[in-house]
Amino acid sequence: MRKLSLLTASLLFWAIFSISCGDNSPKCGKTTPFDPEKQFCFANSTVHDKCGGKVYDPSKKFCRSNEAYSKCGGKEYDPAEQFCVHDEIQKKCGGKGYDPLDKFCTASGELRDKCGNDGYDPEKQFCSADSVVYDKCNGNEYDPEKLFCDSRDNKTYKHVKIGEQIWMAENLNYEAKNSSCYNNKPESCAKYGRLYDWNTVAKVCPRGWHLPNGKEWDDMASADAPSKKSKSKFSALPGGYLLKNKFLDAGKEGKWWEASKKGDLRSLKNNSNKWTQDSNRSKFGSHSVRCVRN
Repeated sequence: MRKLSLLTASLLFWAIFSISCGDNSPKCGKTTPFDPEKQFCFANSTVHDKCGGKVYDPSKKFCRSNEAYSKCGGKEYDPAEQFCVHDEIQKKCGGKGYDPLDKFCTASGELRDKCGNDGYDPEKQFCSADSVVYDKCNGNEYDPEKLFCDSRDNKTYKHVKIGEQIWMAENLNYEAKNSSCYNNKPESCAKYGRLYDWNTVAKVCPRGWHLPNGKEWDDMASADAPSKKSKSKFSALPGGYLLKNKFLDAGKEGKWWEASKKGDLRSLKNNSNKWTQDSNRSKFGSHSVRCVRN
């Protein structure tokens, strides 16, 4: 009976040993076992979980939500929120991918074509016909080829090229301190622009524009002959002036400040096509302003 027990134990041992030695389960790199139903061996070196039940190349792809995606410049990303373009990871716009070389994403998640090479805020800006971004003027678009917007008060001014210079084709109408409307009537400002004293005029032109000096006035007057043509392009409606608390000559004569140490003026009378220079050494009175683009 004892011999039978020893024989049984011996047979059981060899049976277990035989089964162990005959294990045919798959190995990765000869040593690492894996479950071929759920896993796979890549390059005979590493074990990976299958992606949606499928094998993939983990050196080029990654698995997210049971779907294999190509890596972006060697990096993983979140396909639900991001996308890959030109080997760079970008945030989706309204759930969509796009080419950032051609389009941009607004703050509200809207895709738009770039303006030249630039994005912009369509709530405050617009893209002109020549693909340049401009700020809207009082919330409105305008034609920059014909108009300029003064961002200080959102007034627009016509402008014109005379010779090599860009001039405002309207008198300045910015409400600065110590400026006035002819006869103190707002409708006069709308028609003629405002009148400015010498202490104000040096800093009254908007950013990007300046008070013309004597040479610029001379160049403007001589750029288009005869002078009548310059007067027409310049739209020189005589707005009168203020002198010793009296408003004078609206509709008859206009006087425009010149950037000079003496405080010179340029004058034009309604019945004349000739610009004249007035010496105003005392820098008296208030007069009209035209600005030239820098």
